[in-house]
Amino acid sequence: MRIATQTPMIETGRVFIPYDAPWLDHYFHELVMFPKGRFDDQIDSISQALAYFSTPIPLDNWMEYVRMEARRGE
Repeated sequence: MRIATQTPMIETGRVFIPYDAPWLDHYFHELVMFPKGRFDDQIDSISQALAYFSTPIPLDNWMEYVRMEARRGE
């Protein structure tokens, strides 16, 4: 159920996966086999990470503050 809410973000190309990595074959195998595969750890971690990064938090502008401070020192 958690991954279903994140599917639009994946389908629109907002999730990037490297072209070459030693773990990529196992990773794709688990994704393709879901939900009937033996493991679903990658699916759980993807859904939780995407939910976390797409949820606004009160301190969401902290990175902008850091950028402004860095420019001030230039």
